[in-house]
Amino acid sequence: MIKWINNNIHYLGITIIIVITCLFFFIEDIDSVKNIVIVLTMGIISIIVISNKRNAIYAIIILAPVSIPLYIELLSLKLSFPSEFLTLLLIITAGTTLLISEKFDKKIVFHPIAIILLLDILLTVIAASFSEMALISFKRVLLKTSYITVYFFVFSHWNSKSKNKNALYFLYAIGLIYPIYSTLVRHGEQNFSVASSFIMSEPYYSDHTIYGACLAFVLPFLITWIIFKRKEKNRWYFGVAGLTILIIVGEILSYSRASWISLFGVILFAFLLRFRLRINHLLIATSICALTIGLNYEAIFTSIQQKETNIHTEENISDHLGSVTNLQTDASNLERINRWVCAIRMFNEKPFTGFGPGTYQFEYGKFQSVNYMTRISTHDGKKGNAHSEYLTYLSEYGIFAFLVFLLLVFYSIHIGLKCYYYFKEDINKKILILGSICGLITFFIHGLFNTFIDSEKMAILVYGSFSILVVIDIERRKLIVSEKKK
Repeated sequence: MIKWINNNIHYLGITIIIVITCLFFFIEDIDSVKNIVIVLTMGIISIIVISNKRNAIYAIIILAPVSIPLYIELLSLKLSFPSEFLTLLLIITAGTTLLISEKFDKKIVFHPIAIILLLDILLTVIAASFSEMALISFKRVLLKTSYITVYFFVFSHWNSKSKNKNALYFLYAIGLIYPIYSTLVRHGEQNFSVASSFIMSEPYYSDHTIYGACLAFVLPFLITWIIFKRKEKNRWYFGVAGLTILIIVGEILSYSRASWISLFGVILFAFLLRFRLRINHLLIATSICALTIGLNYEAIFTSIQQKETNIHTEENISDHLGSVTNLQTDASNLERINRWVCAIRMFNEKPFTGFGPGTYQFEYGKFQSVNYMTRISTHDGKKGNAHSEYLTYLSEYGIFAFLVFLLLVFYSIHIGLKCYYYFKEDINKKILILGSICGLITFFIHGLFNTFIDSEKMAILVYGSFSILVVIDIERRKLIVSEKKK
């Protein structure tokens, strides 16, 4: 039976999609449909995991964009279903398989990026140990550990044996088709207005910012693939081109300013590659920017005036993008400043251990002051985050974890650049490496304005990209050793 399922898994998947679609269209009781779909999906993905781990990995990637929040009352647990359910199954089954029946490549475990990620987990555990909200913090520890275990280590293991390492981006992009379609249809009913864009991506993406960030992450790979494969004018090429256009339209109409900025940053990065960009150049440029902001910290924040305004009422793209630099009357920007100031104050109070993973939203309220609060500020801890990956690390984990995260950012780019220059004659690897680096750069830039690493929809792209770079870097090192022997 298992062998038959394994051999016919693609047809089985198509059948499931047809059945689920029919259920949604022909059964009026939505709750009944939901329960049927959940039970059916849980059963099917369990079979997929047991029968073939590679298909399970493919399934988790393509299902991530269409997964929706599911609250399990029995466990008081909120899951993104079915992707996180599948992730939990993979931790158990794939982890057991790797330990018992397969030899895990030690080069992956001892690669610097893997060591940095393991150190990140360790510091997260330490921060959680000092947290005053232990349950919340250790849930965050389990979440991060599960993501890194599956999306990095398990992915790395199978990527090292796979010839199709670009499946991450292609499958994720295919999974985006329905969420984009659904978002565009709903948004179209509101005449694609900026004000209505925030929740149009629900229930697949919680708001337009993470929706735009995930679209921006896969775009560099798709565009790079189209450019380098332009001589291959076959059906697959035109299919990828059509999918890319759909994602570009979705990105534009997401009205996510941070995502647009991250893509502009990628364009600049790609341009600098022509001049043999090195990691030390990025370190110098980043240090200058950080120093400039640090020296002018007081001047920047004292120049902000608290004026009442409607949040995001710009009705055209140019005005919306231009509002990024409006620190005086744009409520969204002002609230970000408020959250950043709170994060810095939290860090000043607990600089070494932070307040604990996942606790920012419950703690930042008491660090607010009337000088920075806006009419959209809140004290009740609902949807509260630091609006910055970097400041989240400072406030929740402390200075050491923050430095480890910075090390991860710059070292991953460093490894990516080394691999890119080494495999410059290999078009397929060049596409994959450049797509991975640029995707990560969108995340690193976007991380200045928002925090999404705790969402599986973004985590699978981030840690999956790290796994690709690690596998390619291990191959590069082997080739260098063999060249030296010759």
